[in-house]
Amino acid sequence: MERASTASTKLAFALGIAVMGWCIFRAATAPVTAAEATLYGRVARLPLLEAMLQPDAWNGIVYTSLSRRAVGLFRLSEFTFRLPALLAAGAFLVIAFRMTARWRIGFVLLSAWAATTPIFTLAGGAALASAFLAAAAWILMKELQLHEHNASRNLNLCGMLLGLAVAASWRFAVPAVILAAFSLAILRRWQPWVERLIATACVTAFIILFLPAVHASPPQPLPDVDPVAVREAIAALRTVSGSHPARILSDPSLQSYLIFYKGRYRIRTWEVVGDTTRPNYIVTTRTGLPMPAVHQGPVSVYRFNPAIDGGFQPPSTSPPSH
Repeated sequence: MERASTASTKLAFALGIAVMGWCIFRAATAPVTAAEATLYGRVARLPLLEAMLQPDAWNGIVYTSLSRRAVGLFRLSEFTFRLPALLAAGAFLVIAFRMTARWRIGFVLLSAWAATTPIFTLAGGAALASAFLAAAAWILMKELQLHEHNASRNLNLCGMLLGLAVAASWRFAVPAVILAAFSLAILRRWQPWVERLIATACVTAFIILFLPAVHASPPQPLPDVDPVAVREAIAALRTVSGSHPARILSDPSLQSYLIFYKGRYRIRTWEVVGDTTRPNYIVTTRTGLPMPAVHQGPVSVYRFNPAIDGGFQPPSTSPPSH
């Protein structure tokens, strides 16, 4: 079978560029969701070893390991926190382009899915899992095409990618099992399939998820608030508080939002008080490590609530923290 025509290849390439541009635009402009704020506040801002021991780390440790480096290099923002997801989107589109060299309508369908799904424009392990799974499928397909009589040569690499996909997001365990079962149906050889693909996938996922799984707990419910309303409330609160010391009180479920935007705008005068942070402590702008919040003079106290008009209640004053 011949490759697709040059015209269709160029159109597919232009479509891939357009989809990638759309993903970049969405990642740079969309407000932070509750899931992203929770991922940052409870896992991503912590050192790696400490993050692996958090109850919520088992479904985000792979992503936060990469986002921590991006935030460290370029400082915290919506775009930098979502940068690993964008890189995964680029890898997914490249792999899809190569896989569909003889059937470009397949690339159109995959590109349409990438443009409409939110996983490539939001911080989370689903984007990485999609890229890992696509890479495993591509390698397996190439092996079956080029090495028909020795198709098990790169099963170790396929198994490692499947293990990374499951470690990045447990929701991709079922697609990984389906792909593994498909490879067994094609190979029809039980021993290399178990020794190279299944064993490698299980070992890879086990190494990454062992510590987070030991300390895992059921996920806590996310706050049911509008991300746009939260961003507008944060902007209004920044305007009102200015550069004066302020203690921000809120429902514990909203603490991660405050922690994210405090790091995002590098606000050193806010004292975030709630169950997920220690009272009388603030967060540094670069590393996210706590440091004592010692303020001189009275401290304005705001109660943050995006559901009310303006996003917060009028301030009161309290003695300085020591």
